[in-house]
Amino acid sequence: MRATLGVLCLWVSSPGVSEDVRAEETGSPLGGLGSFFLVKPSYSDSDPRANNKLLDDGVQRGPLDVLVRSGKLGNLAGEGELAVSSFQSQADKLYHQERSRLLRFRLTGGLDSFDYGAEYRSVGQGFQRPSGSNNWRADQEGEEFWAAQKFGPLRLKAMFSDFGDNVEADPRRPRTTKTLGGMGLGFTLPGGSVLSFSYQRGSSRTRGGPSKEAPQESWIEDMGASLYFYAGPMWDFTISSNYSPSTNKLDPSKKVAFYYHYITGSYRPTGSITIMPSLSLSEEQYAWLGLRTTTPTAMLSIGYYPPSGNLSFTTYGYYSRSKSNDGFYDVRTVNLINSILIPFGNDKEKAISLDLGYNQYLDAVYRYGSSEELVGRILYKVAAF
Repeated sequence: MRATLGVLCLWVSSPGVSEDVRAEETGSPLGGLGSFFLVKPSYSDSDPRANNKLLDDGVQRGPLDVLVRSGKLGNLAGEGELAVSSFQSQADKLYHQERSRLLRFRLTGGLDSFDYGAEYRSVGQGFQRPSGSNNWRADQEGEEFWAAQKFGPLRLKAMFSDFGDNVEADPRRPRTTKTLGGMGLGFTLPGGSVLSFSYQRGSSRTRGGPSKEAPQESWIEDMGASLYFYAGPMWDFTISSNYSPSTNKLDPSKKVAFYYHYITGSYRPTGSITIMPSLSLSEEQYAWLGLRTTTPTAMLSIGYYPPSGNLSFTTYGYYSRSKSNDGFYDVRTVNLINSILIPFGNDKEKAISLDLGYNQYLDAVYRYGSSEELVGRILYKVAAF
């Protein structure tokens, strides 16, 4: 075990900026009247009492998150973001630099009830997506394009995507790139809930991994459904599920099935307490080999933000395990974080954050990069702009 205590860091952060900017999933194009250019570095939340500690696009800010936005011609906007999950471990920095990283570039626009856009994103396998954020699948990188038209509460979307997994280029796992095109249908329900369905088809290419097989190309389909349910100011939740069967182009007997299920929620029993749990399960099945790889994850975050604003407390726990039934791959990750933020000064613009975290990465088969560490950190906020 390795312990690191008494780390002092300085950072700057910007207060919330209000723009009419929402994620593509809501169906609203980015940008408003006129033009704007915004560079928003965030190394900590400027206001611990902010709603769920989320910004306007619903993404929780960690110790490093730089967001750049620009727009012109009234209905066209660009956006880029680099983020690293909270409390990235020293072992991750040494062995798994891309595991906890999010990198994305986005261009979107629209006119009246029609919107369109394109985005490139790379999401690490360990990027810790909080409740309320966009439904980005972990361990995925590539680009997507879409165009959508709204008809009252109904939204019809055409989409094309090209995404690959194994972002870290782990030699023990193959990399599968999927190129898909299809349609999506969304219904806005009374009360603000949203029900969505999607169907796509295309091809996939798998290469690498321990089997040393030649690259495999397959025909693939993807069927998905999701529900965002808003139950008022106290709680909401999102549940989604995808099923992707594929058939080898040269040998139809080689079939692969991929399943992905995700549920997350946010419960706010009082104005000072927020509880955010999430669970996910993904599974790949290679029928002709009898091989199956399963990856469950669990996350729980509890935050206390009293109205006085004199301090805030957050505790966070994350667990994942990815294992194949042939015994050649078995990796576990554990993250535990406790953080206290104490604002001070006349306008409480300055703050001290005391963080204590425990990180464990265990490769039960090869021990490659396995680590266990206890990390203490002190952050001192000196300015805001």
